[in-house]
Amino acid sequence: MPYYKQFRDLLDELWGLRALELIDLTERRPDYHLTYRRREGLISRTLLLAEESLVRKRWVESRFGSLVRSRGRVLVSGLPEAKRAKAWDRLEEYQEGSVVYSYWEGQRCRYVGRSNDGIARLWAPDERLYWKRTTRLQVLRPRQNRHLPQLECLAIHFYEPIHNRNRASRKMWSSKCFICEALDALDDELRITFAFRT
Repeated sequence: MPYYKQFRDLLDELWGLRALELIDLTERRPDYHLTYRRREGLISRTLLLAEESLVRKRWVESRFGSLVRSRGRVLVSGLPEAKRAKAWDRLEEYQEGSVVYSYWEGQRCRYVGRSNDGIARLWAPDERLYWKRTTRLQVLRPRQNRHLPQLECLAIHFYEPIHNRNRASRKMWSSKCFICEALDALDDELRITFAFRT
């Protein structure tokens, strides 16, 4: 089903609930009202749908690519120590400087992270749990250091890693993620439009 049709269906459902709530004001029918849980579920689904639509747009993909100076990847197998040694040898140009890295198991991204110290970050204790099932390591070098948080955030949007629970953190001086900005604006509008009565 096309994005706009699904998007419209979700908005229609929200408007329908709001209409029933307005009817409830005159008819005193407590069965029909927009509950917090239902509203949050519909807003979450709408935002997820909007995110999926954004990452499929060519201009977004092009902008993501424009932030990348170079890319590196290496296929790894065996024990974690052998995987790390191979990554260190094959990704020599990424041993220092700002990078965004991602662990992959087949076609599925497991985790996206960033480092100001190159791929040396991958030897940190909290990174060990990703090595066991990793079959491929991918590294992106940003064009400018200020793009590092934005590039990490965009990589999370594009790769949909299973272990990233939160958005990428951002410094005051760094560039903002334009997908997050669009989703935040949509979220604000939905919450204003479908605000609860006080």
